[in-house]
Amino acid sequence: MSPRLKLSSCVIERFNQVKTPCVGFIYGAIHKGEVFVLSFSVENHYTASKKVNEKTRRISGSQATGSKNEVVGLNFPTEVDVVGVVRWYEGNIEDGVDSKITSLLEEVSVTDNPILLKYKIDDPNSLKAECVISEVFTEKSFEVFTESELVESFILVRLKASLRLDAELSTAQVKNSMELLQRKLSSGASAFYFPKPSIFLTSSDAETGLKGPGVSGEDMTLKDLYNACFDTSSKKKKKASRDFDVLPVQLMIRPTRERFSLEKYACAPVIQHQKGNFKCLQMVLPVDALSLVHRDTKAPLLYSILVESLCNHLRVSKECVLSQIQSEPDRIRLKCPSQPIPYHFLPSPCGHFITLLYPKDLKDTDLESERKKLHTHLALPGNVPLFRRSNQYVFRDELPPNSPLVNPHDSLAPSGVQGGDESLVQGFYSYHHYMQDNINDNGWGCAYRSLQTIISWFRFQGYTDKPIPSHQQIQKCLVDLGDKPSSFIGTKQWIGSTEVGFVLDSMLGVSSRIISVSSGEELEAKGRELAYHFKTQGTPIMIGGGVLAHTILGVHFNSDTGELKFLILDPHYTGGEDLGVIQSKGWCGWKGTNFWVKTAYYNLCLPQRPLCI
Repeated sequence: MSPRLKLSSCVIERFNQVKTPCVGFIYGAIHKGEVFVLSFSVENHYTASKKVNEKTRRISGSQATGSKNEVVGLNFPTEVDVVGVVRWYEGNIEDGVDSKITSLLEEVSVTDNPILLKYKIDDPNSLKAECVISEVFTEKSFEVFTESELVESFILVRLKASLRLDAELSTAQVKNSMELLQRKLSSGASAFYFPKPSIFLTSSDAETGLKGPGVSGEDMTLKDLYNACFDTSSKKKKKASRDFDVLPVQLMIRPTRERFSLEKYACAPVIQHQKGNFKCLQMVLPVDALSLVHRDTKAPLLYSILVESLCNHLRVSKECVLSQIQSEPDRIRLKCPSQPIPYHFLPSPCGHFITLLYPKDLKDTDLESERKKLHTHLALPGNVPLFRRSNQYVFRDELPPNSPLVNPHDSLAPSGVQGGDESLVQGFYSYHHYMQDNINDNGWGCAYRSLQTIISWFRFQGYTDKPIPSHQQIQKCLVDLGDKPSSFIGTKQWIGSTEVGFVLDSMLGVSSRIISVSSGEELEAKGRELAYHFKTQGTPIMIGGGVLAHTILGVHFNSDTGELKFLILDPHYTGGEDLGVIQSKGWCGWKGTNFWVKTAYYNLCLPQRPLCI
């Protein structure tokens, strides 16, 4: 039966980043005849199939990047596998498929109907899909889905654990010990625990493998399991459109081994004693593995998915540790390999999660070359940091209570402007407003809060790891720069757009453009200029006029009619972190040109994005 093909809008946009003829692998999730294409990787032109196939085995499932000496491990969520091949071409492509493409398609093991995509460079309308059906390539139509549709269809299952590794510090012994650990955990000794309702998921030796309150039998779906773990009957707070439902799960290991023994001994074990000097590796391996599972998947099937996720994570951890041993033997003689720490990323150009394992002792500056290779491999921009540690995704359950909301504009209704282009802030930021941090700044702190929002953007995008400054720290910065007298510290005096630019330059090394208009009416003529800023820089804009300051997150501008609306984040809000209230009451929302005071003078601070990776 021919599968139903769905392509992520993010994938189609990223296809255009490839500018030379080459091939790549496409990755997707399959559920009941539907193939959701979520990502792709780029290979070096027409690489010899043996070399590409070896890379595919490393990327698919246990997706580790690059050569043996690379110390960074890459994982896509479990259930995201190689589903086909993409080919970029110039000119006219000949009918048929050459032997190299055919050999690459043979590597697809999760479906009998691998996909072939063909994309003419710099021609977004050229994308065509073919599907192998009964060993014949058949042209295939496809649908396009958005990130919000992906969130609605899938649940993110997050498995966390800590596993101890003890081995002699040698390549062979570390490899052997980690492979034994993988075999043990995949032999039935693993069980999984969902802590909130105390549900256990074991191997299929039981009727369903599920035990605990809310378990409804073998027909129970992942959606039912999620509802049993979280009270979804009551009205939930509104959430952002990119915010996945996350199902946390913990690993448990059976203490007994008789039934799950890897080997059956017919006699007493033999102990071999060898004298000598040996160096031992003792390490705790942190496991933090993601699985992207369709909501309608039968819950008992989750057991094999979680075991696969666990083994994939261990496989990548093994490669990270072995790479350190092989690439730095002199250093390893003095110091053990560094612990591989997992970080989850949700890059805006991708629209899906990527997990990277970084050695604990290596700084971001040490990993720059690895990140460059990863950007090239995934066809991501080469001048924007996406995989620094400060870029990591922060899950809802890891946020402190009453912490600032992240991207409250994500699930807003449309602006109402007919036609034209919508240009928005790129990436993530947190919403800072009056009365947060136990500071009563009502009436004077709006520009400080807008500045905090802007700095949060630079933190989320990985340009800095400096903390969000307090009002007093901002004031001290301006005093140190000579812009304000020492008596300014601790006061309730306002600051404006120029002061915001000074602080960004001093604290982060970020330059800013200042736009001045003599009246709010003049802002009506700035639609094209602001749209260009959001498309090229993507940073939030601070605007100050009269006694008020706001943050501009985007514009919707129709150049034919001149109609213009601004997406405003208002720092004057004094309530709690309730997204529904903030959106419904207009504290984050689209505003027309009449929002600005026609007689007020306005300065706009447009922070410029540094070029780095």
